[in-house]
Amino acid sequence: MAITAQAGAAIAFKGRMMALTVVEIRDPDPERLAQDIQAHMGKAGDFFRGMPVVISLGDASADLSVLADLLRGHGMVPVALLDGDPDQAATAGLGVIGAGRVPTEPKAEPRRAPARAARTITRPVRSGQQIYARDTDLVVMAAVGEGAEVIADGHIHIYGTLRGRALAGAQGDTSARIFCRRFEPELVAVAGNYKVADDMPDSWRGQAVQVRLDGESLIIEQQE
Repeated sequence: MAITAQAGAAIAFKGRMMALTVVEIRDPDPERLAQDIQAHMGKAGDFFRGMPVVISLGDASADLSVLADLLRGHGMVPVALLDGDPDQAATAGLGVIGAGRVPTEPKAEPRRAPARAARTITRPVRSGQQIYARDTDLVVMAAVGEGAEVIADGHIHIYGTLRGRALAGAQGDTSARIFCRRFEPELVAVAGNYKVADDMPDSWRGQAVQVRLDGESLIIEQQE
């Protein structure tokens, strides 16, 4: 049932599909979790800072409050428990997604960037710069330097060398892709699924590639 705000109301409730990163807990041991989170943060830099995340415990038996505090301590923003106990979630200051809380409307298709002229950048994107193409594709005709970040709700095309970070499908478009003439990145991501440099074979470096999603797996393919 839709909740409609009265004229002049100070608040309105609106439904909106948003992409959220799920943190799957496979081993609830706090010490090991802290080590693994620190390792991911070290690889991905500020990629996770300020990111809203959903905790999935699966079959793990863990103290949700401790987990939530651990994630907050590393700059993430835990917002909900996936398919969990509402009382357990409330104790940790979280909501619940799933477990009968999902709306009954038909499942929405993954969000796609509207058909709109791509944002084109003709100059190098230098360290510390961030370029965001909202609701469209991003075309970079030059290099993306180390410490630079390019983001698009659609595809990303880089006709120079990618040495920084490239994040396509930023609002959840799982069909988004990254096309790069020379591939030497710090991090690439599509719809929140990412790889960092340490996870990439050396055989990809310096090559022309495309990056896409296959289910939840990020696929990097060399191009002719």
